[in-house]
Amino acid sequence: MTPPTAAERLRSNLRQHLDSLGLLAELLQQEHTALSGDDPGALEQITRAKANAAEHLHTLGRELQALRTPDTAQSADWTAVQALAGRCQSANAANATLLDLRTRSVRSRLQVLRGPPVATVYDRSGSAYGAGSRRLGLA
Repeated sequence: MTPPTAAERLRSNLRQHLDSLGLLAELLQQEHTALSGDDPGALEQITRAKANAAEHLHTLGRELQALRTPDTAQSADWTAVQALAGRCQSANAANATLLDLRTRSVRSRLQVLRGPPVATVYDRSGSAYGAGSRRLGLA
């Protein structure tokens, strides 16, 4: 059996890119659902799967650098890879925005529970102590 030609290896790499990007797009959709539905368990699993998919894409990308030719940009597979990668980037940015909003919301709620910041005052000897501190309770 003869080894695959460079063109065959390039086509194979681009198809693998498409498969991996398709998986990543699906994971990003699942992540969006988990972020919207407040499902931390699912979010942890999705994050691990995304990391694996990203690592695989990184490996494919390194191989692609060695296989690319000037004609690669004319390939339908290359165009599809670029389009799907763009959709994944957009979905990832949307998820990052959603995550940022949720993080800000949690921080705001925590601040309400903690109360206003405690003012630091100094006694005559210059020792600092908090004035007006309060406790919400003990667990």
